[in-house]
Amino acid sequence: MKKRIYLSLFLLLFGGFQVIAQDTCWTALLIKKGKNLKVREDMSAFNYRGFYLYRNCIYNVSTKENEFYRGRLIDIKPDTLFFTKYLNEAVAQKAGKQLDTVAIHYKELDKLHLFRGRNRPTYKEIPLTTFDFIFKKQAQHCVWESLRAKIFENSDKVYEIVPHLEMLGITGLFEDEGKTYFFTGVGGIKQDKSKIDTTYRVKNIFGFLPTKADKINGLAIGAFASNFKQTKDNEYATLKINGLCIEFMPLSWWGFVGLKEKAPDSTQLDLESDVLNGLGVSFDKVSVGKMNGLQVSVGFNWIEEVRGVCVSSVRNFTYKCNGVSIASMNKSFRTRGVQIGLYNKATDLRGFQFGLWNVNGKRSLPFINWQFGKNKRRKKRRKQREKTGK
Repeated sequence: MKKRIYLSLFLLLFGGFQVIAQDTCWTALLIKKGKNLKVREDMSAFNYRGFYLYRNCIYNVSTKENEFYRGRLIDIKPDTLFFTKYLNEAVAQKAGKQLDTVAIHYKELDKLHLFRGRNRPTYKEIPLTTFDFIFKKQAQHCVWESLRAKIFENSDKVYEIVPHLEMLGITGLFEDEGKTYFFTGVGGIKQDKSKIDTTYRVKNIFGFLPTKADKINGLAIGAFASNFKQTKDNEYATLKINGLCIEFMPLSWWGFVGLKEKAPDSTQLDLESDVLNGLGVSFDKVSVGKMNGLQVSVGFNWIEEVRGVCVSSVRNFTYKCNGVSIASMNKSFRTRGVQIGLYNKATDLRGFQFGLWNVNGKRSLPFINWQFGKNKRRKKRRKQREKTGK
């Protein structure tokens, strides 16, 4: 098997992204309020002591009107940034939209969302209201040029690798057939998508599980909720259930001990998740992307986002929980509501915890714990990073 050339080596061999020299251009420098500018060799990477926004680079930003954009910065004017809403025309068409340009005044910006990485597919939210925007005309810090390369061994197509700001700094994104992917290196094998079943199927009233349907409206019953079309070559097939879902598969209890809280391994950005709207009953374990309603499991629940109530005799693991989580052990990154169990842990909590031992961002207490303010531990670490400029 040929060795795969990963991003760092690729950038070393091909020179990496390059800044295009211009006569003069308007630039946007962001500095944390109260901080002094620290000039570094790489001013494109996020830093509390100053970083530049570059044309042609993709940024994930949200506005005070709760609008989110993953757009390419195409121009900078005094007090205003101009973004496209999508990476390119193909991505916009795939979404059924046009490649429009939006002008955003810097005071309308709310947060910068920095992707943490594939092993931790979450975003760090940076409040832009705590930064000073300095617009200046100069010859440097204007544009980051895209790379162009043949990514797959079995394809002669040359892809545009667009710079994208993440926690690690500037990385790359590319588009293939209207979908956006993380660039991880060259030398991979492109999937033969002609053999993938892309037919969208809907079952009404009743459906067995697993299924080839993409949506079930009514009663879904079977061993486990899954879409048969979701394979190694077709990881984008999902299942949405609106109604009552009943699962039973006692044999998978043997895998209980080895459960790992690990995100799916994928290079596609923003993969869709399985969704359950209504009531879910499982005699084993549940692994689903989003759950809106009530989920009851004899085994354990592993749900990315909960809006409602999830009950398990053994364990609940959720990334986001808006509601109530009841189990022997509850673990969540972000909870807005109540945790009830023998052991409860929430990294970011707004609500209460009831159990023998309760851990949140502010304190650890037996029996009863709560948190309604900001995470003091995270705030302390953030201040330490700001002092060092990292």
